[in-house]
Amino acid sequence: MDDFEKDTEGDQLIANLSFDEITGNLPSQTPRSSLMPAFKSPTRADFPGFPYPKPYSQQVDLMRFLYSTLASSKCALIESPTGTGKSATLLTGSLHWLLDHNKAVGEYITALRNYLQNENTRLSEESDWVAAHSRKRKLRLQVDKELEPLETTQKALDQASEIIKRTEDVKLLSKMSRSGELLNNISRDPFSSIDANWAKSDDDCFLPSESGKSALSEELPIERDRVFQIIYSSRTHSQLSQVVEEVYKLKDVLSDHITLVTLASRQHLCVNKKVYELKNQQFIREACLDLASKRPGCKFRCKEDVNELSDYLLGARISSVDAAIRIRDNLEGADIEDLPIRACPYYANKRGLPLAQLVLAPYQTVIVPGQREAIGLRLQDSVLIIDEAHNLLEALAEAFSATITYNDLVLTERLTIAFLEYYRSRLSSLSALRLRQLNLIIGGFKNLLDGKIALGCQRQKDSENREPIGGNVVYKLGDFLFAAGLDHINLSYVVDYLRSDRCVHKLAGFGKWFGGKRKRLEKEKDESEEPKSVGTGLSFSACLKQLKRPPSSSESQLMPKPSKRAKTEDSQAVSSAVKKLTLISCCIPV
Repeated sequence: MDDFEKDTEGDQLIANLSFDEITGNLPSQTPRSSLMPAFKSPTRADFPGFPYPKPYSQQVDLMRFLYSTLASSKCALIESPTGTGKSATLLTGSLHWLLDHNKAVGEYITALRNYLQNENTRLSEESDWVAAHSRKRKLRLQVDKELEPLETTQKALDQASEIIKRTEDVKLLSKMSRSGELLNNISRDPFSSIDANWAKSDDDCFLPSESGKSALSEELPIERDRVFQIIYSSRTHSQLSQVVEEVYKLKDVLSDHITLVTLASRQHLCVNKKVYELKNQQFIREACLDLASKRPGCKFRCKEDVNELSDYLLGARISSVDAAIRIRDNLEGADIEDLPIRACPYYANKRGLPLAQLVLAPYQTVIVPGQREAIGLRLQDSVLIIDEAHNLLEALAEAFSATITYNDLVLTERLTIAFLEYYRSRLSSLSALRLRQLNLIIGGFKNLLDGKIALGCQRQKDSENREPIGGNVVYKLGDFLFAAGLDHINLSYVVDYLRSDRCVHKLAGFGKWFGGKRKRLEKEKDESEEPKSVGTGLSFSACLKQLKRPPSSSESQLMPKPSKRAKTEDSQAVSSAVKKLTLISCCIPV
């Protein structure tokens, strides 16, 4: 037994044997479904879509490396000196791979369909029809699991190709009719896309609801079939505009077969002058959502016009930022090239995003989950190219950092208390609990800044002399919560509630509405308490006292001495004035 357990040579021999040597001539246990065709990744050595006659050898190497990286679904960190045509090289290599990948997917779909048809024919010829039916059903489920998402993508790709074709026709008609205005007036009903469900009262839109929807809630993107996308991200919109220019330079073998969309915020894309003149991004967003929830709504959000502009921007590969500038300038009377339709580029982007094969987006839109969700951008099953990546860490720190002052905390605490007091009888138990927890968190932060509680880890210590270091204090999350006295609160529950019910936006809206309402009430109260006055602003009794009061010595010196006749006339005038005042006093309620 010991010899058997210590037989290391035998163990090594068995480990070196192949599977076929161990099993001998046993029949294969591999199911028939293993013969299902596999997807073949595309390969390419030349890149005819490059915008210049002959690329440098370094550019060819970079395009080949990028192509092979995408074909093998890997990540790559690429460094290239400035001035080497990096953007054109990245676009050429990635778009060539995208078109080749779409072609390979189409061939794979055809191969799967042929395989399923051949297997069904073969199984139909078997004598045991019960077993054959079971195998056919199992095979169909297995193939459909692979086939359905590919067919959905292919359907979206066909829609994108149709949009490109229609856009070329629109551009041709636009050139032919350039002497006249093509579609300068919005002829459709501007209210056709506005929801008819209105709040029952002014304050209902700020009340938390179980569904998490309100009049100030962001509209969710419409679910549509999606194409395979390349997301090209850079830091600023000016850099993205340069990328759009590079796309225009690509040869027709590439540029004529892709759809493009440029993502931006409402601040850059809004064309309603009353809204975009607010300048502040948060104010513009709230004004846009508020305008959409009330009649008559925004005239640039007609559903048919937005759909038409969306297709045009996709197929014509025009930057949405450039489109917004054109619409704004054209509305102000500037002599520029007009678009075939005037609608909101922001919502046109939102609708057309699922069919965009090339998506240009700033860092902020890509790295912040809330912004991705609001616009409908998905990173899963997409290619992400981050240009100027040395700026990424700074952009991440800026995107996920927030600054709040002591005064902000005080005002927020007052607002939360007013909100709870106003909706005390209308809040659900869960909403009331979360809002009280929010108020407790705000109070903890305020007390921490106010220095009213002992800090367990208030300053970093110098490793040598153990003396506190002046300046900023950095906490770990656990130390900060303990110092603020909030370590007993599960913050994840509060954060989930604030996100799902959009409580922050409702609180802000309630603050503006309630503050304006209170000012109006105070103004009306002050006006109602003002004494009724006549003439110069004096009350009636004060006016009589002024008439009865003899002139002072200084006033007597300034007044000329009237004659006897003048005195008589003055006394008659005073008597007449008193009578008039008496008549007026009868009309004024005391």
